[in-house]
Amino acid sequence: MLGPVAGGSQLVFEVNTPDNKPWVSFKLQTPEAGDDELIKIKGPDLDENELEKKAIIQTGVFPFRIMLKNALAGTNDAIFAGKFKVATYAPDQAIPEYKGKQEFYVVQDWRLPVGYIWYDPTYDENVPALGVQAWLRGSRSGDKVEGVLFYKGQQVGTTTANNEEEISTGVGDPQGRWGLWTFQFAKVRGFNQSTSATTYPETFFLDKNPGDYEIKVLRQQKLARAGAFTVGADGRIVDNGIAKQNKLGGIRMVLPLKIIGDQDVKYDPLSWKTDMFYGNGLPGFTAP
Repeated sequence: MLGPVAGGSQLVFEVNTPDNKPWVSFKLQTPEAGDDELIKIKGPDLDENELEKKAIIQTGVFPFRIMLKNALAGTNDAIFAGKFKVATYAPDQAIPEYKGKQEFYVVQDWRLPVGYIWYDPTYDENVPALGVQAWLRGSRSGDKVEGVLFYKGQQVGTTTANNEEEISTGVGDPQGRWGLWTFQFAKVRGFNQSTSATTYPETFFLDKNPGDYEIKVLRQQKLARAGAFTVGADGRIVDNGIAKQNKLGGIRMVLPLKIIGDQDVKYDPLSWKTDMFYGNGLPGFTAP
């Protein structure tokens, strides 16, 4: 969350059932934050026995909202609201403890065609590497996921991705797992504004090579994603405006990705139209 968050504030996460009856409400840790200060919001440490008492077996669409309350200011505002879809699947029936059982999960298929691209300043803001992210369903942290960059049909960069984030049902079955994979192309840089004597040998600079690019994602050595972007004459990635239009914030731009192959197990290819950002849509976005 991006500040400001005034002292004495309290974030509350509220969820209703599919028939819109109040279900659960949790107070979230709410640190004070200054203007434009980025903070991470965490949920409370919840007792398993207490959670069990609130458990239900409904599936469908659950409305939710995140409220920011401040008793001193007399405010109680919804800062984000949406809906998530809960479904079930049968986990690995070869495992005795799962036989005949169903596992619940929140459908995250809307993420799969949504990639991100940016000049990554993490290690050197004066000579930023090209950063790309892609979501894969059914992936595991040990999978080999590679990114390959092409310019005018020629390969100019390759890298191995890291599993940056994972959304999982927790039962160990890939059916209910979505992973965000991050590619940092150390040998592909946006520009060089460094005053040091470092020459960055064997480095491909995007600002010196404007034009159209294609990135392909290999998963276990099979093609899984493909996307395209353009570098302008000013040396910067041409912004398609999707992130700005939707006020996503940050330096990442949205990179629409084509889903290729069958490694994402069974998924809903139209989920991005109805479930994107938990029912809030992403105007300007179209899955390739």
